[in-house]
Amino acid sequence: MTRLGLNMAGRRMVKWGGVGVALMTFLWVSLGRAADSQTQLYWNITTAEPAVGQQEFVRLNKVQIRHWNYPGQIVVRSPALGNRRLPTRDILAVRLRNAVVVPAVSAWQLVLRDGDILPGYPMGTRHENIIFHAAGLGIVHIPFNAVAGLRRARGVAIRNSLADHDSLYFNNDSHLTGAVVKIGRNRLVFQSKLGNTTIPLSRVNHIVLGGVAVSSARPVLGARIAFLNGASLRTPKFNWSNGELALVDPAGKTISVPINQVARVGIVGGRAVWLTDLTPTRIDQVSWIGDNRPMRKNRCVTGRPLQANGKFFAHGLGVHVNCSVTYKIGGIYKYLMVRPAMDASAGVYGRANVMILADGKVVYSGHHLLAGMANAVVRVPLAGVQRLTLKAVDAGRYGVRGRVDWLNAVLVGK
Repeated sequence: MTRLGLNMAGRRMVKWGGVGVALMTFLWVSLGRAADSQTQLYWNITTAEPAVGQQEFVRLNKVQIRHWNYPGQIVVRSPALGNRRLPTRDILAVRLRNAVVVPAVSAWQLVLRDGDILPGYPMGTRHENIIFHAAGLGIVHIPFNAVAGLRRARGVAIRNSLADHDSLYFNNDSHLTGAVVKIGRNRLVFQSKLGNTTIPLSRVNHIVLGGVAVSSARPVLGARIAFLNGASLRTPKFNWSNGELALVDPAGKTISVPINQVARVGIVGGRAVWLTDLTPTRIDQVSWIGDNRPMRKNRCVTGRPLQANGKFFAHGLGVHVNCSVTYKIGGIYKYLMVRPAMDASAGVYGRANVMILADGKVVYSGHHLLAGMANAVVRVPLAGVQRLTLKAVDAGRYGVRGRVDWLNAVLVGK
């Protein structure tokens, strides 16, 4: 029985007179309609099918999702389409119309290597997994090698570490290097040159876990589910039916969430792949003043939301000028769609030139990007291309506020 349903188990019907029966019928129908109205959620679907004559994708707006057995097919309904089935692989994203995300208040955030964030608190460790109580989701099991780190809510940014050790940072700015052995609700055991030490979590500011980078031309098919409380989690499998979303966590455990708590479902590794879902094989950054700002995924290089032409964008790469980012794409994609821009935060100073290279050959160049300005969507053929490079260079401003965004960068396969 879901939160959206009415639990009538164990209730007895009492024989009333005609008025009583009429009243009960009215209440039953009214409550049933109220319950049903909660399930009438409407969604916008972005497919991986290019719109005819446009540099965008076909969208299906204001549809209801009848059933979705991921990674199989999704069944949708709308007055214009009737019932329609779509292969999951041909979908880029599903978004709840008029969704309002209100981040959960939590003591900690678990940051995963794929960019997902879970608000909540650690509960323990078992079989190389962190057991984490995620707000709105309950108990989730996450393998250690899938975790980038643990931080206090609204704490420092944690990026994936390739180190062969973990780093523990205290509230007084001191730190230890070693390995996290166990972690629980109130304390952790940390192994360092001092031996195994039990440390209260109240003394900890954040933890960064070491690991190994994995590079692939196409990520494994999965779904990244974003919730209305700000949490997000990638899953290899889920069932969407009867008001409930039953999903498999990274450790293979099944958890259930009411569908009315879902804000968005993004498909990873389908026919269309966000460039941010791939790991670059090389990043080259040269700065005029020695301040090498790292590339940011789905953020401006400063960490702010991506913004250009008066709009905010959820997907893209944020880099500083004199930066080139290279990906191994294995010759499996037909083309790249991207919108180069100078982020609005650059103010009057930002100016840059951009280039796209396929196997070392320039296939697109854009000149004199100005602050807050975005070029038209670029569609670059990539048939047979093994290496893709996005390059941003200074345009006579000595690198000052050269904040370039590669907006909505997406690779489309066959």
